[in-house]
Amino acid sequence: MNENRTSSGPNVGLLLLIPAAAIVARMAVRHHQVAWDGGGAPDGGPRLPPRIEWALNRWHARAHKAAEPTGAVAAVEAPSA
Repeated sequence: MNENRTSSGPNVGLLLLIPAAAIVARMAVRHHQVAWDGGGAPDGGPRLPPRIEWALNRWHARAHKAAEPTGAVAAVEAPSA
């Protein structure tokens, strides 16, 4: 038999891969919880990226500004009985 071969022990790269995978999995779980389980928007939904939120807020403000009446009667009198 070949008696020159010696056991080199476990591969160090594989031993370091296990804790690295556990850390990445834990970070993914936390990211998921923050994004989808109420850690995002005030209404409990997921948050959008900041640039998209900014664009939607501007669109929303413009839509409300366009819907404001200009020179309309402020109060309508009720008919007298």
